[in-house]
Amino acid sequence: WTFEGCTALEEVRLNSGTWFIGEGVFESCTALRDIYIPDSVERIFFDAFWGCDKLTIHASEKSYAAEYAKENNISFVAI
Repeated sequence: WTFEGCTALEEVRLNSGTWFIGEGVFESCTALRDIYIPDSVERIFFDAFWGCDKLTIHASEKSYAAEYAKENNISFVAI
């Protein structure tokens, strides 16, 4: 829950080598609009983005992040 409830965070760019996005890490970050997720991410906890209603995930089309976005009805842009 590193950034849980942060209302100022608007964009996140994760470094290559990041392999998971943990439980509740961005939960209720109401201003979070864009997150850029590298192909190295292999797991995203189900509630990582709970309450992030403005969020768009940016990742490669065949990545785990793309699948996660689709399964969780999160806006997605292929990069």
